[in-house]
Parts: sequence; C-alpha cells; structure tokens
Amino acid sequence: MPYSLKYNINKDFLEVYIKGQRVPGKVVEEGVSRWSEIAKLCEKERLNRILAIMNISGKFRVDDAFRLVESADIVGWRKDFKLGVVAVTHELYMELMFSETTMVNLGYEMKLFDNKRTAKKWLLS
Repeated sequence: MPYSLKYNINKDFLEVYIKGQRVPGKVVEEGVSRWSEIAKLCEKERLNRILAIMNISGKFRVDDAFRLVESADIVGWRKDFKLGVVAVTHELYMELMFSETTMVNLGYEMKLFDNKRTAKKWLLS
C-alpha cells in the first residue's frame, strides 16, 4: 500500500501516524481501509479518543472526501469517537477542512489542528 499506518496505545487515547501518497482512483478505498483498521484498534483497546498525525500527499478531491466521510458508519466509526487530526503541512490542513466540516455535520466529533500539542490538549479535555 502507498501509505503506512503506525500507532501507539496510550492510557487514554490511540495515537496513529499516517504517512504516504494518495493513489488516484484508490483514495476512497485506501481511506476506508485505513480508518477501518483504526476503528478496530479502538474497539480492541476499548478507546474512543484518537490522535491522528497525518502526512499524506497527492490529489484529494472534494467528492473523494465526501465519499470517505459518508463511509464512516461502514468502517465502524462510532459517534462517541473523538478524533483530533494533526495535518503536518498547510496544504494538507486546507484539504482536510472539508472532511472536518462534513464529519461534524454528520454528528461525529472531529477537530483539525496544525500542531500535536494543541490537538492532544483538546482531545483529553
């Protein structure tokens, strides 16, 4: 797969590191796979707080973002999950703003950040 997913299990939250390159035509499929794996880890570890540090590049179209967010239920994403996402680049931050808005509008708790410290503070509040 063109991305890597590493994680640390902490006492109060799951910390995931997502790095890689989006592949045109597979953005939604790979996103569903990635977030499904994270949801399963949360279930296994009985955690509902997730800190995701993302360093992904490549084209991320609005319709791909919408289809990915729309798949949240299918991948096992629960409404009681609290997701803090740290975008490591300004470009990625701007791309993920639509996903954040859509997730919140669908009743999920997600917030986008540009640094880990602020994200962790929000996540644990």
